[in-house]
Amino acid sequence: MTAANYEACLKKTLSYEGGYTNHPSDPGGPTNWGITIADARKYWKKDATAADVKAMPLSVAKEIYRERYWNVVDGDSLPAGLDLAVFDFAVNSGVSRSLNYLKLCRTNDPGESAQRICDERLRFLKGLKTWPTFGKGWERRVVDVRKTALAMAAAMPPPDIP
Repeated sequence: MTAANYEACLKKTLSYEGGYTNHPSDPGGPTNWGITIADARKYWKKDATAADVKAMPLSVAKEIYRERYWNVVDGDSLPAGLDLAVFDFAVNSGVSRSLNYLKLCRTNDPGESAQRICDERLRFLKGLKTWPTFGKGWERRVVDVRKTALAMAAAMPPPDIP
């Protein structure tokens, strides 16, 4: 459990979320660095336009990720690996959903917990109506998050979890 893991987790998540998109099938609309126009308006610029989102500096996205995702899921208190699984899920599918799955999937083994969260995350994503459009990418992402989370967890001694 370390605050230093934030940078590693952020780097991994940004590897999936980099760049501007405005796919017609994506209910998030204009998105840059994984920050939707709704979140841009909520956390950055109340009247943000698609052009604003497209021009959003990476530093703004990083600040939003730290304050509105990592801190809210209490990433600094989560064991290595589990922090990535929870954080990336929060970014991709919502903080409250990620926290709910954490409650359901948490065990005394961070790697096992991360694996369970990734399994449940994939099951959730497969149930979305946008799965046919985005499913291959989402599945690759979850598989990669699982692999990375397990490697991170294996590199750390298991913590005592009450």
